[in-house]
Amino acid sequence: CRFFFFFQAEDGIRDAQESRGLGDVYKRQPLCSSLIEEGFAHNLALILGSQEHKPAWGSAAVAIAHTVANEGEDGKGLMEGAATFMIAEAGLIELLVDTIAQGSDNSLYALAHLCQSSLECCQRVLNYEPAGRLLMWCIDSSDNADWVQWCADIVTNMVAVWYREYGRSVHNEFADYWANIGAHVPLLTRLADDSQTPMVHESSARALRALCNCAPNFDASLCGQCCLKFNLPKPEQLCRLLVGAANRRSATDTLQSAISDLIGHVAQAGGRELCHVLQDAGALRFLVTMLDATDVRTSKAAMRSIQACCEHGSSSEVEPGFIQKLLEEISLAKPTTLGPAIGALASLAIGNQAYSSAVGEKG
Repeated sequence: CRFFFFFQAEDGIRDAQESRGLGDVYKRQPLCSSLIEEGFAHNLALILGSQEHKPAWGSAAVAIAHTVANEGEDGKGLMEGAATFMIAEAGLIELLVDTIAQGSDNSLYALAHLCQSSLECCQRVLNYEPAGRLLMWCIDSSDNADWVQWCADIVTNMVAVWYREYGRSVHNEFADYWANIGAHVPLLTRLADDSQTPMVHESSARALRALCNCAPNFDASLCGQCCLKFNLPKPEQLCRLLVGAANRRSATDTLQSAISDLIGHVAQAGGRELCHVLQDAGALRFLVTMLDATDVRTSKAAMRSIQACCEHGSSSEVEPGFIQKLLEEISLAKPTTLGPAIGALASLAIGNQAYSSAVGEKG
């Protein structure tokens, strides 16, 4: 069974500029009156549910996005209270999905905001069966960079909302949902495609990181699905894909931070054999350069992944000077990297007399 979606972009609503991410595209658009006014959500539902009012779909979606993004004139933090509840109760989630399938890019933008706002909104998307098919189609096949970016952001936002609500102690159902329908395969394909925009690369990497962080055994599945996608007997392509994407000239700090995390997940899933491939692909060299990043999260992610590579790889594979770099990081005693640096050094020293002696010589 195949599903086909025919899109026709709206006119006169979005800025005619390259996408700049959520919360920045519609700032110059007028906002309708507050969503908490009586009957407003119901009126939006009437607009989005009527073909007669199709020219107004974009404006209705912008009103929803602005309200949820807390960009209204009153600034009362509506996304914290009644607004998202009224959106869900009025059936606006399902209506937004239906209008996306008919070409409303503003509806997709609004849906991305909603999936960032509340657990109930995300659950509505999960329970509405056409939503998953449509969003997967957009990630896999759409030629619109904005659509791909926003769909990848929806994956990330849904996983993050569950984590924000329950933490890691409760099984992340949203991460399982995207993992089970194979979202990582088109996300990896987008990440590997040099012709995609930097924002698409960044959003794809962030979504993959969110899934690897929360879906059980997802990192191992990531390796296996990559083998199938590229018809490889071993997931070597995945290692080279990640390192190559991180070393692009257009790579942003956020992209490099996400890929640093992904390399660690691959190292944990693949064991010694895959760590050897990572080493050959230049993963450790990339991670070492990330230790000097000004962003604390990036350097922390890099050191955690270095620790994973050292724990699951072979101590004979590291390059000269790597031990010295670890010792330098330990001497700096930075709270974010000290523990992983010590763990990486210990993993290398165990069973390797040469490294043990080098550590002893450096005190």
